[in-house]
Amino acid sequence: MEGFEETLDELTRLVQRRAADPDPARHIHVAWLCVHEGGRRVEDAEQNLCRMLAQHVPVLGVITKARRDAGFRAKVQGLLPEAANVVRVRAISETDDDGNTLDPMGLEDLVFATVELLPEGTRGAIIAAQRASMRLKMAQASQIVFRYSGLAAAAAANPIPVADAAALVAVHYRMLGRLSVLFGFDVTEPYLRALVVAAVGPAAAAAGGHAIVRGLLKLIPGGGAVVGGAIAAANAFTLTTALGKLYIATLDAQFAKTAQGDVPDRTKVAEEFGKRAKKARGDTPLGRLQRGIGTRLGRLRRGVGNLPPFRKSSGASATRPRTPDS
Repeated sequence: MEGFEETLDELTRLVQRRAADPDPARHIHVAWLCVHEGGRRVEDAEQNLCRMLAQHVPVLGVITKARRDAGFRAKVQGLLPEAANVVRVRAISETDDDGNTLDPMGLEDLVFATVELLPEGTRGAIIAAQRASMRLKMAQASQIVFRYSGLAAAAAANPIPVADAAALVAVHYRMLGRLSVLFGFDVTEPYLRALVVAAVGPAAAAAGGHAIVRGLLKLIPGGGAVVGGAIAAANAFTLTTALGKLYIATLDAQFAKTAQGDVPDRTKVAEEFGKRAKKARGDTPLGRLQRGIGTRLGRLRRGVGNLPPFRKSSGASATRPRTPDS
């Protein structure tokens, strides 16, 4: 291939220069070597390029415009032994010669294979930026929730008085912000505030601090029974996990209603989050107890309203007609 050696030398210098750059963001962390499936062959130049790249960065073979494998992937893997993996991809829908529509394929596999080869420190940014794999985002989101739940538990290693528990709210704010960034939202203070209002209700959110924490505690079984008015580490961990999982479930449901690659409307996300939080609060023992008390009070009020009215006697006191149970 004419001029290939010069191109290969220039590319080698580029990779080496980037690897020596003090800014890690300028490093080349993984290389895709693309091979067109329709050509059914791997050129010598492509094999030489793979060998050169593999000396500096992990290499991933990508078979493009995939239509019919017929053993071609195995052939590519054999001819590019330095490649860590080979993935077949069809990025857009195609129509074959018989008029059959071929749907996109392999994009999620490509993202997964790429992330596996990335340095640990760069994986989060790539997962947040890509929109091909919701499963990958969900896995990363679960890790974020677990990490912040641990921070919340550490903050409550010595039980925190509920009245002084605003530190937990700060942890929850940061967790919701990280999750929002992961799923492609522009994170603003009004949006995070809207999520908190949705989780605990406007009255508790307006009261702030301890009222927010008391509202959030209703999301977990037994959360209302905080011993001695303090939050222990186990409760803090469970509370933070419940809040994070609730937000992830909300995002999952909203993305399922949105075209692939698009981000749902934040207002709808906050509204859905509020509905799920309200239901979650009602499903805890505390919520069921509150509903039971409300029902009994309602019956009592209706019962009192159905009693005969008071009537004044000739004396100074008022008496009520006697009932069979009197």
